[in-house]
Amino acid sequence: GLLLVFRTNASYDRFWEGRRLWGGIVNSSRNLVRAGAMHIADAALVRQLALWTAAFPYATMNTLRGVSGLGAIERD
Repeated sequence: GLLLVFRTNASYDRFWEGRRLWGGIVNSSRNLVRAGAMHIADAALVRQLALWTAAFPYATMNTLRGVSGLGAIERD
């Protein structure tokens, strides 16, 4: 029973660390777009910045999973 508890706690710690790091990536991306929107006057350029910045977490996720590309891309 003790071994099972140790493995469960270690698994939860790994999950929580990943969740914390992923949250940091998302928050940094959001802050980058906000700061860019304050300093860039061209709305089209701000949109491009937002799209490229939004692509970064997906590229990171797929790289960590060993998948190439960004995955399914939705067009609006």
